[in-house]
Amino acid sequence: MAILFLDGFDDYGASTGAATDLTDYWTSTGGSWTLTTSVARTGLAILTTNNYGSKLYHAYGQNLVTSTVGCAVRQNSAASSSVAAVLCMMDGSSVQMSVAYQPNNHTYYVYRGDPASSGVSLGNVVGTDMNGTYVYIELQATIDGTVGAFNLLINGVSVLSGSGVNTQKTANAYSNGIGLESPQGTNTCYWDDLYAADTTGSINNSFLGTIQVKTLLPTGNGTNTQWTASAGSAYNCVNGNPPTNGTSYISDANDGEISTFTTAGVGSTGGVTGVFLKVHAAVDIAGARGIAGAVRTHSANYVGSTQTVNSTTYSSKQAIWDANPNTGVQWTLTELNAAEFGVEVIS
Repeated sequence: MAILFLDGFDDYGASTGAATDLTDYWTSTGGSWTLTTSVARTGLAILTTNNYGSKLYHAYGQNLVTSTVGCAVRQNSAASSSVAAVLCMMDGSSVQMSVAYQPNNHTYYVYRGDPASSGVSLGNVVGTDMNGTYVYIELQATIDGTVGAFNLLINGVSVLSGSGVNTQKTANAYSNGIGLESPQGTNTCYWDDLYAADTTGSINNSFLGTIQVKTLLPTGNGTNTQWTASAGSAYNCVNGNPPTNGTSYISDANDGEISTFTTAGVGSTGGVTGVFLKVHAAVDIAGARGIAGAVRTHSANYVGSTQTVNSTTYSSKQAIWDANPNTGVQWTLTELNAAEFGVEVIS
C-alpha cells in the first residue's frame, strides 16, 4: 500500500447542507461542518466550516514514522492575523504536526503540534495567498524527538523543509491519521481533494502532487451479476449519493460470489494516481462475514483485502489499488474508464 486515504467530499449526500455522512470516515472533536458547491475546486462539493474549534480527523489504522498528507485549501478573508492550523498529522485525536496559515500576510508555518495548543513553530515562509484561491498544501514528515524531518510543498513546489529537528509533539514517535482544523476568527475555510500516503511500495510512496479526487458511481450492471438486487436493476440499488443504507441494496450469502458495475469514467485527459473504492455494508443478522472490494480489468476479476462486516448498521469499507492489479503498473485512463467495480463475498 502507498495511498492510505482519499476524499473529494463528493459522496456524502446533498451537495449543500450538513455533512451528516462524514462520520462514516471521519471523527469530529467539535464544531460543525457543511458541504457547499459554491466554490468547489473539483466534483460535486467541498467541505467547509467557519466555526473556530471545529476539528475532524481520519485514522489510518496503523502507526507511521514517515507519511505524507495533502489537500487543496482556500479561505475567504485576508484580514486575520491569527495563525491557525489547516492541515494536520494526527496521533489519535492529538495533533502531531501541522501546517498553519496566517491570512493577513499569507505566511505558511510548519508546527510541531497545534499553534492553538502549545505548538512549536519549526519555520515559516511567505507563500501563495489562499484568499479566494485554492492552494494545494502537502506535508511530508518523519516523526522523531531529535532526528525528525519535514518538507512542505505549496502547489507542488517545496517552500520549507528541515531535518535533524524535533517533530514529535505527543509521547509517540509516529502519526496515525490526517486532520483538518478550522481557522480562528470568522474566516471560512474550504477543503477539497485530500490524500494521505505512506512510504511503502514503488508507486505513490511520496508526494502525490496537486491531485483531483474524482467520484464515480455505478451506471450499469457489469460482467459479474451474482448478488441479488432488493428491487429492479442491481446498479440502481447501489448508486445512491449518499448511500441508501438498507433502503435499496444488493445482498449475497455465498462465498466467492461477486457483482461488478460499470461507471461513466473520468474522461480522456490527465492521468490516474490510484483507485480508492468505498463499499457500504452490513449483515442482516448478528454475526460476522467477510467481503472485499472488487475490480474487473483486462477481463479478469481482482479483490482487495478482506474486510469484516459484523454489524446490522451500515459502515464503510475500502479497497485501494495504487497499480492496476493486472499489469502491476500505474493505471491508464483507458483502463480505468473500462474497469468495473463492485464487491465479493469472501467468507
